[in-house]
Amino acid sequence: MTESAAQVLSARLIAMQWLPRKDEQVTRLITDEIFREDVLARLKACGLRLLENPFAENVAIGLDDSATQAVMGRDTNYISNTFGLKQDAMALLVILWALLIIPKRQRQINASAKSDDIDQMEFFPSPKLVSHEDIDRPAVKLKALVSDFGGKLGKKQRLNINLGQLKRLGFLVQHNELIMEGPLLDLAFDYRYMASRIIEGTLADILKDPDHNLEVEDEMDEQEGDDV
Repeated sequence: MTESAAQVLSARLIAMQWLPRKDEQVTRLITDEIFREDVLARLKACGLRLLENPFAENVAIGLDDSATQAVMGRDTNYISNTFGLKQDAMALLVILWALLIIPKRQRQINASAKSDDIDQMEFFPSPKLVSHEDIDRPAVKLKALVSDFGGKLGKKQRLNINLGQLKRLGFLVQHNELIMEGPLLDLAFDYRYMASRIIEGTLADILKDPDHNLEVEDEMDEQEGDDV
């Protein structure tokens, strides 16, 4: 029996954990409603769901709500330990999501608004994804992270251990002293749920401080080395 395209994409998502939106099958997933429903049904049959948002460059999979308790319920701390992360690592993930994704999202929204203005002037505007490759990506300096949060998250040694784990899971990439988003960071949390709580909460002052975020291009020109 020949495998269907929906079966193949479902298997690829399970095997790879994430795929770029530019992938041919993922593009079809986004634009073909019948194909999408087939893939979603196959994932749900395995207790999984699709993780996506129109601003993220990738799509991924996560546990479906109906399967969460059955899979994770043996551990009473599963809510804060879904990736085998301890509480300090989970806290670090939230902090870096706030510092890297929230500023990026605002730039994407602004860029989308400008794009819409241009489209209204065209006779036959072409459809555009909301994500923008040419947008300046925020980055966080390791030194600033240690200075601000090291005392509460285990100092530099513990931070480096947790950073290593988050990098292996695909949430982050690091270039020398610069920490940037990995393929899964934008999908780690529901932006609509998390952003307002963070912006109006304890991280509000940090997010407003330009010294904590910087443009990647400015620093990348000054540093050499491979991503780790």
